[in-house]
Amino acid sequence: MKKTSVLAVLSFGIANAGLLSVAMPIGSWYTEAAVRHTGVQMQRIHYDYPPGVSAIQPSRQVTDRSQAAYGRAEVERYLESNPRLMRGVPGGPSPRLGTVEFLPARQASARVNNASIGRPDDVLVCWVELIGPFDVSDDVSVPAFIAERSPNIPYPPAPKQILVFDAQTGNLLLSGYSK
Repeated sequence: MKKTSVLAVLSFGIANAGLLSVAMPIGSWYTEAAVRHTGVQMQRIHYDYPPGVSAIQPSRQVTDRSQAAYGRAEVERYLESNPRLMRGVPGGPSPRLGTVEFLPARQASARVNNASIGRPDDVLVCWVELIGPFDVSDDVSVPAFIAERSPNIPYPPAPKQILVFDAQTGNLLLSGYSK
């Protein structure tokens, strides 16, 4: 009998609420017992990184994770078809495309204070900087107890917007504003 190990996820609390999930390995003794009892071969559960949000349409097929499936031209087309991303400050200069750079996720993560990019460190991502100023008033969320006391909190414009895409799929992985 082939010995395999599996990863099980146990949920505590209300089953569908997902209040607390714990992942734990289950030894081969459990797998063997389950196979003998049910006659069904168990498979290893595979967890992948989140896919991101569909965005840039790649222009070429690549199998090497160190190569990009698109370039600056595809980023420009994406921004043209999504003008909301280029929403500047009313009466101010129009935002423009700045840097488009392909780099390992590790380097992109370091640029955003080591926040997770959602990809392994060595996987290529596309770092895009949009030069503003950007109107962030619709993008900032304030806790209700603060908003009740100060309903018209002014938000200063952001000078830069950062977008990070998967370099193979073109999916948007992260977006935010920067100084």
